Amino acid sequence: MNFYSSDEFCNAFAAAYFPEETVENQWFELNGQYWKIPIVNQTTPITELPFQSKMLDFYEAFDKDELPDTSAIKSLKYLPKVCQRCITAEDWISGDLEAQYEPAPTIMWEDFADWDAFIQHVKQRKSKKFWKDSNRRRRKLEEEVGPLEFILGDDRPEILATCMAWKSEQYRNSGEFDDFAHEEHIRLFQELADRGLLMVSSLSSAQGPIAIDLNLYYEGRLYSWIASYDRAYSTYAPGRLLLLEALEESFKRGHKEFDFLIGNEPYKWIYATHARLISSLGQTPLKLQAKEWVTSSVKPFVRWSLQPFPKLKGKLKTLALLSQKS
Repeated sequence: MNFYSSDEFCNAFAAAYFPEETVENQWFELNGQYWKIPIVNQTTPITELPFQSKMLDFYEAFDKDELPDTSAIKSLKYLPKVCQRCITAEDWISGDLEAQYEPAPTIMWEDFADWDAFIQHVKQRKSKKFWKDSNRRRRKLEEEVGPLEFILGDDRPEILATCMAWKSEQYRNSGEFDDFAHEEHIRLFQELADRGLLMVSSLSSAQGPIAIDLNLYYEGRLYSWIASYDRAYSTYAPGRLLLLEALEESFKRGHKEFDFLIGNEPYKWIYATHARLISSLGQTPLKLQAKEWVTSSVKPFVRWSLQPFPKLKGKLKTLALLSQKS
């Protein structure tokens, strides 16, 4: 089961965003497939709410035999981000699929007999110098800050807070929408942590954290969700160093999969063995069609006009999206 369809996520989501409302998972049918989506006050699926951010990634269909016999299945007309199918990473890289889909790269650990086999896979994808470069950067970083400690399952509250603060600053500096300027998004991660659903990875020295990734673990799949690092150490590629530690630990623990979630970032293809193809499903509502027209026609001009002012761009984008929610 995809984590975003789980009752655990539904309960955390409800507590963070709708503490005064009734939110429960509901079974839906769309295009002959079955989906489990949280619904607010028995009327509105959360996928139809105006705020869409990195807090909702993608959904995967259920097989009919996975539905409870007593479930009441409602019809649904549209879903914005669903997995259509899973292909190999080579098929994505060599294909011409970007016009139709967003990729969600992932690693299927069953493809590797041992860790050395995965190292060889990465060397073939990137270069033989990749591991040497990573080891060199780690040595240089340790010369500056001392021995490094890696933790997968770091439940210290200050680590969670630090990662969100770093990511917020990164969003603002790059002109992106700052999810963590939104109080409810912060509450979601706090709820997930309180319920033991986060599996945070951290790389630290005696001086403090250097890189942090807010992971989720659910039914054999480790999700890499929100990653950030201390910009003071950017020349050492701390995000990469943390990821390599997390990948090896995930393999050693016998996880089935390491899911990078939606995003076509080049670094993901260094490691991925497969990719889920993500797109919308069903008939796009008219209000969303109008929004897409604005996105494709008006926003490019606005972004071009604001290029010399990235911080202003980020603030305007954040205010616009927050106003949708209110």
